[in-house]
Amino acid sequence: MPSYMSVLVEATDALTKLESTPPEYEYTIRNQVLFSLGVMFLELTYQAPLQVVRDQAFLARGQSLGLANYYTAQRLAERSNSRVSLPLKNIIKKCLHCDFGHSSDFKSPALQEAFNRGVIGGLDKLESVFRELPLDDS
Repeated sequence: MPSYMSVLVEATDALTKLESTPPEYEYTIRNQVLFSLGVMFLELTYQAPLQVVRDQAFLARGQSLGLANYYTAQRLAERSNSRVSLPLKNIIKKCLHCDFGHSSDFKSPALQEAFNRGVIGGLDKLESVFRELPLDDS
């Protein structure tokens, strides 16, 4: 199973590799790392890799695998699903679209702060709500 979240820590040219996006993503995905995080959240939510839930119609129409993945992620993020709470859905969409009100460059302190508030803070709130839920003893 391929990894969608690829963060390279030790290599000095790792950021260069992450910043050079394939042509199919050039105008579609604003930040590959954040998009991959959104995909990871979707995979956890649907308990399946993106390949399993990918819409094969995109590939049948001759779309590249990358664009098929992009459109599948968009479709899953928009879908009404009882597994996904509205706050989590908003976090996923923010990651997929890099929609934090700042540039898509993660070196930007403004984006880092907005990500911290929007994603980390949002997940913290969801965790605290989850902890308050009564345990089912059945």
